Amino acid sequence: MLQKKMEYSPKISKTILAIELADKNCTVALSHRGILKELNFSKQRGRGLLQAISTLLNEENAKSTLAAILIGIGPGSYTGLRIACTAGKMLGYGLGVPCYGISSFEAYAWKLQSKEPVNFLIDAYRKQFYHAKYEIKNNELKCTKGPRIIEQNAWPKENEYVTPEHFASDIIQYFAHLQSQYNNTWEKQAKPAEPLYLRPPAFKHNKSTP
Repeated sequence: MLQKKMEYSPKISKTILAIELADKNCTVALSHRGILKELNFSKQRGRGLLQAISTLLNEENAKSTLAAILIGIGPGSYTGLRIACTAGKMLGYGLGVPCYGISSFEAYAWKLQSKEPVNFLIDAYRKQFYHAKYEIKNNELKCTKGPRIIEQNAWPKENEYVTPEHFASDIIQYFAHLQSQYNNTWEKQAKPAEPLYLRPPAFKHNKSTP
């Protein structure tokens, strides 16, 4: 596992853990005492998640002070998102701390800090893309389109786009902005800790069926 330590601003006063498995980068990050640390276990994929979480919490002796768990909810790899959400919610339940969903697209868009509209595209397979469009206005992130699924052949080839790469440290830094920007109402900006699944369900249960 690769470990990275970084300074960031604004600081989060409480201990926060983040999990991100939406794409090829499998990472967990911990904000503790004003320092942000991240572990990358991409080679192990979901198998390394619990060990990475345990390593970070134990290294910093942070389990007893953990205040919240953040989960990148995509869009992205649905298998990765299910693993992240399940592990995060079970850990939160066991430790008695709240668990929040954070859009992986929004966290990356905040990291880019683009004052001009930027299209995000990632491969959703089945000849489709996940698409969304973001920009920063007055220090606030604006989503002007999406997130949604589009057909790959419907995307104009001349249109510029960015393919996001997601990291748990980006989730924490976006969360720090939300806390700073919205103070006591930041929870309204968070989402349920459930995978952002943009496709319609393949099977619909008919309640009238015995």
